[in-house]
Order: sequence, then structure tokens, then C-alpha cells
Amino acid sequence: MRTLRSIGLCLLVATCLAGCAVVRLGERTGDTWQPPRVVTFKGDTWDDCVNYSLMGWRLDSDEIEGMSPILLARPGDLFIIGGSDGTEAVLPYREGDGTSLELRVADGRLQLGGKTVFVELDEGSNWFWLKEAPEGELASLRMCNLVSLPEEGGAVAEDVLRRLARINPHVGCMVGDVERLRKVGELFDPRCLMLSDDETTWEGEAAAPAREVICAERGIESLWFPPEAMGDLEFLSKLENLRSSVILY
Repeated sequence: MRTLRSIGLCLLVATCLAGCAVVRLGERTGDTWQPPRVVTFKGDTWDDCVNYSLMGWRLDSDEIEGMSPILLARPGDLFIIGGSDGTEAVLPYREGDGTSLELRVADGRLQLGGKTVFVELDEGSNWFWLKEAPEGELASLRMCNLVSLPEEGGAVAEDVLRRLARINPHVGCMVGDVERLRKVGELFDPRCLMLSDDETTWEGEAAAPAREVICAERGIESLWFPPEAMGDLEFLSKLENLRSSVILY
């Protein structure tokens, strides 16, 4: 799978050239438009930072050195935070996060204000953390990277995921193929769903079952997907709570 950093570059170029890589869907009943906030990032463990809303911004490490990045954001936007250790984490920005974010990125996890909000589950230590974490910590999770699940220990991994799903059923999920997408659909009711940008994984016979699983997840508010996975966009009308969609070119 290409890194989230390459996703950021491709998406930003597509957005600037075509103006349609990020599709902001129509407002739902009761929603009101909000101006973006000026959000400051604080911390010393990141390498770069990307924000996606209607447009994208990228700050590299040489731009960040000696300063706190400042970006515009609305609740519901997603930030990609790259750690200096190679971790690339996803942070869904929420209403109560405020305008000054204290971040720490290390060992496949992202902490916001001392709480773990993202975990990458291809690391053995993170499976142990997920298994042993108190329920309060699991409830604070916002995103899990399930793209590169280990081949061994499948039964143990499923028990750990079932525990997470019981405590935090709406946690966002990143998946890399149809089988993992089906498992997410079976266990979770995610508010944010991200499919990997490896088009060969989703094209052909994989596209129809992927759409079927996604359409059954009516609680999705933010969906990221490569165009090969979805074909036409008619299926989006079935996602009643969808507020934003990102097409990964």
C-alpha cells in the first residue's frame, strides 16, 4: 500500500486541477454552515501534517521546524499526522477539540491531549495495547488502521476487535481489501471509513461486494475510496448520514 503521504500529494494535485477530488455533500436537515477555525498544532514528534477539507494543505518538516503549524478546519475534517518515526496517523477533528491541539505521534499511535485517538494495528505492541487498554481509553479511539492485519493469531485478533467494537462501535476504520471490509461491517458501525488507494485491490469482482458492504453501513459520515472501488457514485445516495466523500486519485 502506498503511504498516506503519497495519498496526500495525489489528492492535493487532483483537488487543485479538477476541483472535485473532495466532494462536499449537501447539508442535512438541521445542519448549518460553519466558517473554518484557525487550529494550531503543538508537539515535537511529527514529520509532516496534512489537512483535508474543501482544499488541502501540506506542511513538511522543514517548514514546521521551530514553529507550530496553523491550519483551517471544521468539525468533521480529517488531519493526516506523520510522525518522525514513520507513523502516519489519521485524526478526525471534533467540535470539542478546540483550536490548540497537543499531539504526540509514536509507535503506530497518535495521542491528542494525552489520550490515544489513533492506532495502527500491524504492530504487535499495539495489539497488546488494544487488548489490555481500559475501556475508557478504547472509548477515546477515533480511528484504527486495519490495512495490514497480521496473518497469524487471527482468532486472538478477532477477540480483541470484538472487545473494541463492544466498547466503541463507531470508531473509524481504514481497510485494505474486501475481506477486512466485510469484517469491519460485521463488527463495527464506523462514522469514518477509508479504503486503501491500491486500485488493484478493489477493481473487477471486488467492487460490487465492497459497495454492498458500504451501503449497509448507514452511519458513515465520511468515506474515502479509490474510483475503481465504486464505479458510478449513485450508491452514495443510499448513505443517509454521509457528509463528505474523498476520491483517491
